[in-house]
Amino acid sequence: MKNLRLLIIALTLVTFFSACKKDDAPKVKTKSEMISSDSGKQWRITSMKAKYTLNGQQREEDVMNLAFDEACERDNLTVLFRNKTYEAREGALKCGSADLLDTGTWELKNNDTELHVTTPKAGSLYSTLKEVTETSITGEFPQTFPLTSGGTVETMVTVVYTAQ
Repeated sequence: MKNLRLLIIALTLVTFFSACKKDDAPKVKTKSEMISSDSGKQWRITSMKAKYTLNGQQREEDVMNLAFDEACERDNLTVLFRNKTYEAREGALKCGSADLLDTGTWELKNNDTELHVTTPKAGSLYSTLKEVTETSITGEFPQTFPLTSGGTVETMVTVVYTAQ
């Protein structure tokens, strides 16, 4: 009887411990997985600032309204698909009748530190990625702006995209 009790306890313990398995560590998503999806992950530009030096002084300007002077442009969406295609779409406020504004391709380069987008309308664009999360992408790119007094100013534009 004593042996039967020990056998039942041993079988119970073996069954209990074999049924318990360690939880797998959560899979860390790649940058590509964070910024795209099969159905298209939607992003909207929520900030655009330019840093530059003019007359020896460092400056930073909010250029969101300069780049997109109409409210209907500021709510447009950038949609990134996992198959490396891209769409620019009208947001809730429509500037025109077409919902689809542009299409193209995207890819991450240089060890996932740069986002390159290629479109028929704009050509090839790139942004150096400063921060990528599930909910935001921060990138920067150089841009030359003309001055009203003549000449140009070299800037570094920082853009923040927020997931929609």
